[in-house]
Amino acid sequence: MSLAITVAFGIFQMQVLHNKLLKLVLSGLILLFAYVLVLSDSRAGWLAAMIGCGFIWYKYRGYLKIRLWVRCILLLIGVLLIIGAYYYKQDSANGRLLIWRITADMITDSPIAGHGIGSFPKEYMYYQACYFQKNPDSQYKILADNIIYPYNEFFLIAVELGILGLFIALAICIVVLLNALQKDNLILGGAFIAFVIFSMFSYPSHTFLLWIMTPFLLGGMNVWQEIVCKLPLKKFIIYGVSIVCLCFFSYGCYRYYILDSSIKEFYRNPFGESISESELYFNRHKKELAAFPHLLDIYAQYSFRYYPTSKSLDIMRFSATVIPTSELWCDIGDLYVACNCLDEAIKAYQLSADMIPCRVTPRYKLAMLYYEMGDMLRFRLMGEYILNMEVKVESTGVLKMIAEIKQRLLEK
Repeated sequence: MSLAITVAFGIFQMQVLHNKLLKLVLSGLILLFAYVLVLSDSRAGWLAAMIGCGFIWYKYRGYLKIRLWVRCILLLIGVLLIIGAYYYKQDSANGRLLIWRITADMITDSPIAGHGIGSFPKEYMYYQACYFQKNPDSQYKILADNIIYPYNEFFLIAVELGILGLFIALAICIVVLLNALQKDNLILGGAFIAFVIFSMFSYPSHTFLLWIMTPFLLGGMNVWQEIVCKLPLKKFIIYGVSIVCLCFFSYGCYRYYILDSSIKEFYRNPFGESISESELYFNRHKKELAAFPHLLDIYAQYSFRYYPTSKSLDIMRFSATVIPTSELWCDIGDLYVACNCLDEAIKAYQLSADMIPCRVTPRYKLAMLYYEMGDMLRFRLMGEYILNMEVKVESTGVLKMIAEIKQRLLEK
């Protein structure tokens, strides 16, 4: 919607359409898109649309034609809108500040080459647990949750590809923005600016239909037109490469369909021979499943429910190397308890609790494990912590756990 508004505004502003009826239709579309964007409740979308449209209006009207007092008023309005966007959803904004703070630790640990492609969702939650271990009284702990993206594509590049990768990405953006100053590219240039602004507060690379906007915008602006025209490539080579890419893409879609349908079939029919079949399937497609975390999560849930404890534990621990979550490590703790590996269970529950400090379940299970072990001192300390902790969501289950802890503390 932000890009659509920016492009439509650019077409209207530059008077490409001279037909009054078409201008009226275009005005209606802009208002409709703006209404949908307001309903989306996306501050990143609002900010992207305003800056994209503002850039087009500012450049098309001409810098020197705009009076100084008008510029000052517009700047003041922009600052007030940004401040208002922060206070509109203050907890959400502070939550992103927490994510960026922990992301900075990840960048610091490997600043030059980064942690590797796909490393952010694999490592972030462990960094978050470490952060709250060092800062147990942090004011941001109530805002913590399971995170798989940093809500800023440039931070994501810095984490995974390091400063070198970030430098290349920024160089591309600078070249594109310089090219966007030309009037022929002003509309798509404004759209690209809106896309960059949106990328600074969201996660378009995790949504395929948003991610492919990048090559479309670059191609539409003909940023490197002269270089492309000078490449000594024949048409049949271009067509050949395109066909090969299409074949690989089609084969990948087919493999994904097989993975998805097989896992869901196992999940729907968990009895009889399907368990042994699914175990063979997992061993055969382990690397492929690692590339699709949501499918691996379904399979991990399946194994947790129906596999023998030792086999389920191996799969759950493998899943934790791909997308670790507080709930996953809490389940791993349950499996360790079932295997009578109590020290490992304590570590798993503690890690789960450190990842999201305001979750009651892992601390409750840890307290009950201390109780079953007869360690009354640690049970009392953990129980009193639970009774005094700030809870993010008070559900019926949470209230029952707190009531049980309170009752057992009174018994002792």
